[in-house]
Amino acid sequence: MSESELDPASEPCFGCAEPTAIGTVLFSGRRTLPDGTRLCGLCNARLAAAHRKRRLTDEEVRQYIDNGVAAALLWANAGRI
Repeated sequence: MSESELDPASEPCFGCAEPTAIGTVLFSGRRTLPDGTRLCGLCNARLAAAHRKRRLTDEEVRQYIDNGVAAALLWANAGRI
């Protein structure tokens, strides 16, 4: 388990578990869904690339996460969840 997964204050990305809290490198590009789920800019771009570079709505991203599809897409593109 990475340090960011152990520290909830780091506000980890759903896709890669890297910290996206204020003051971190990934803060500026992060996307926060209405339910508080966060995606760093890189994971959000990977998810969009899997859908022909179209930015997904918050609801579409939430559906993919609920169905486990987002994790599979991010893993396939990044080599890890």
